[in-house]
Amino acid sequence: MGTELTYQERLIRFEIAQDIIGLLMAHCTHRIHEEQKKDAPDAGKIAEWHAEFDRLVDEQYELRLVDDSEIARVLADYGPLVKARYEMASSGD
Repeated sequence: MGTELTYQERLIRFEIAQDIIGLLMAHCTHRIHEEQKKDAPDAGKIAEWHAEFDRLVDEQYELRLVDDSEIARVLADYGPLVKARYEMASSGD
């Protein structure tokens, strides 16, 4: 960003980044639950979603208010992903 962020702007971006990671964690939990409900759940898929969840927990825990570049990366990388997943879910796909 070209200008210095205010504390409030930095805090808002940080909280949004945390929320985005939290939404991805919720998506992992949902996928695990849906797979476990199947008559023959795929243990490999469940393990993948657990690993993704654990990685996201670590990423959320390590996110710092003062790390503007990491917050920007989370917003840029995960924001569109969360938006696409929730648009797809709301369309019934």
